[in-house]
Amino acid sequence: MKLVEFRHLKNYVFILTFENGETKETDLKKLLEKYERLDTEFLAKSLQGAVKYFRIAGYFRSSIFELVGEEIAKIPEVKIVCNSELDLVDFLVASDRNRALKER
Repeated sequence: MKLVEFRHLKNYVFILTFENGETKETDLKKLLEKYERLDTEFLAKSLQGAVKYFRIAGYFRSSIFELVGEEIAKIPEVKIVCNSELDLVDFLVASDRNRALKER
């Protein structure tokens, strides 16, 4: 059956619409985690040996550093562009990392 439309609901949840009019709600995170953990396996593997990490994030959370902080710390050039509504904790974590990089 042919997929004709997909619409984002929230987080990783999408509504899929097929050519016969049938719709299905799908959580992509759950689907992908069946094959490989997105955080520690997929992302960590993807970052190994990277020389640059550029990311545009609508809503940045410092929890990324908890998941793959060691891998990101090894990357010489890291740039993250995000919205201006940062939690204080996220701002402090990002500032501390930036300060540590400058001291290298």
